[in-house]
Amino acid sequence: MKKETNHNKFVRVFKGMEGQTLTTKKIEQIMKNETDICHTSILPNDHAGGNASDCKCANTDRRIFDRIKKALYTVRKIKD
Repeated sequence: MKKETNHNKFVRVFKGMEGQTLTTKKIEQIMKNETDICHTSILPNDHAGGNASDCKCANTDRRIFDRIKKALYTVRKIKD
C-alpha cells in the first residue's frame, strides 16, 4: 500500500473548502484533527508560495493555498 504524502493529506482535508480564508493556526488545528501528519510538517506556505524545502506544488497552479498576508491563506480550487 502506497504511503499518503503530506501534500495528499492537505488535498484530502481541504478539498471542498475552496474559497475559505483561514489562519495558519486554524489550518494547523484542522490538520491535527483530520490527519496523522507531524505537527512540524503543517506549513501552509509549503503549499502556497514556498519555503526552503517546499512542496512541488508551491508556486504552481497545483498549490493548495494563496497567501494573503503573514499567517493568512485562502484555499484554492484544488487540482488532484
